[in-house]
Order: sequence, then structure tokens, then C-alpha cells
Amino acid sequence: MNLRTPVMSASEWACFAVTCLRVLQWSRRNLRQQWVLPILLAISTPGSILAAEAKLYPVDDGPKDSSFLEFRQKLTNAAKVRDLAFVLSVLEPTVVNSFGGSEGIEGFKEIWSPEKTDTKLWETLLLILAMGGSYTPSEPEPQFWAPYVFSRWPSDFDSFEHAAILAEKVRVRSRPDPKAPVVATLSFDIVKFADQSWLPAAEAGQNAWVKIVTLAGVEGLVSSRYVRSPIDYRIGFVKKNGKWLIKVFVAGD
Repeated sequence: MNLRTPVMSASEWACFAVTCLRVLQWSRRNLRQQWVLPILLAISTPGSILAAEAKLYPVDDGPKDSSFLEFRQKLTNAAKVRDLAFVLSVLEPTVVNSFGGSEGIEGFKEIWSPEKTDTKLWETLLLILAMGGSYTPSEPEPQFWAPYVFSRWPSDFDSFEHAAILAEKVRVRSRPDPKAPVVATLSFDIVKFADQSWLPAAEAGQNAWVKIVTLAGVEGLVSSRYVRSPIDYRIGFVKKNGKWLIKVFVAGD
């Protein structure tokens, strides 16, 4: 049995403070003084506070290392023109492509079929490269993980059940229709998947709808282009002998 006291995030502490203030104000108006403290103690019981809002703002630490910034730009340019030779040249020989084997460059080719016109490689690669990321302390080999939704995902939210809203003022609608009534407006919020399995963005498509539930309990649908799971495709880059390489390119967990 796990008896550890849950650690509240900054957003949960903020929510807790506001809740306590409101309860205190209401209690002073409506209850005898001796009941105020027990009520506050009750709502502060570990595990009783659920954040009504949590944010994950975009982060891009790439510019902190000029060599990585230059490499990322070259890789972006290669992806735009589908330069397979360049991409293969920056794969680590033992690149991890999945959690079920298929390691190495040949495994990469098998999974992505990059020579086919309908491959999802290029759009997936460009999307990840455009979504920032962060470095990890990994001496003696520097590493960078992208996108930020993966590298900065808060550990107190289940990565299989939750996702991040990717922009400001994203409309949550009552039906999968761009003209449907708006039930909420979100900006870089963390939300929960409602009743569907997670799909990589490239498979779901940019015109799909994702059913979500906000942390405040509002249910609705969001365009798939504005929401991303932390276990969607991500890339781990490593610098070896002065050269940046792709060491991991996976989805799932």
C-alpha cells in the first residue's frame, strides 16, 4: 500500500489557497466560529484537492546551444524537401524506433517507409522540430528532447490519460463541428482524454476532433491540431564527437 502523501503542484496550491479563502469567507457569514477550522482541515486532507486548471506553456531551449540550433535548422530544411539521405546520415546506428525492437537504420526504414509518397515521416518530423524542447543533464553527451510536451510534461499527470492544449484561446465545442456552440476556451491547458484511445497526430489527421474533459469537468471536442499527447512521437537527440544525431524516435510507452 502506498502511504506517501501526494505532492501538490503549483497550480494545485493556487487552487487550494483560493478554495480556503472562499470557504473562510462563507463560513464567517453562515456558520458558528467553532466550525470554520474543521472545515478547512477537511478540505486540506491529502488527495482531496483537484486542480481546476493546470498549464503547460511552450518551451524551446534549443537556442542555448548554437551547434544544436544550426543542426535543427538543417534537419528542418531537409525534411521540407524530403532529403532522405541527410536524415539517414544523422541517425545513430542503434537508433531506437519503437518499444518492440526495430532498432537501427534498417528498422527506421521499415517503420517509416520514407521512400513512399504517403509516408508520415516528413510531416511528423517537421511538427516535432517546430515544437521546441529542452536539454537534459547527461554528461558527457549533451541531449535534447523534443517536443516540449514530452520533455516538460509534469509528472503528476498521467501521460496516457492527459494531453496538452497547444495554443491560446482554443475553443472547446459541444459537437465535432466548427460552428457548434463553444463550451469552454482554453490556453495551454492540460486536459484529460474523455472516451477515446490516443492516436499519434499524424494518424489522427489535422481535421479530426478529440473529445476531452477539462480539469474543471467541462466536456467537449477540440480540433486535433490544437491538442497533443505527451506520448505522441518524440525525438531524443545526442551530441557525439561534436555531431548531433537522432538516438530515439518513438511514440507510445
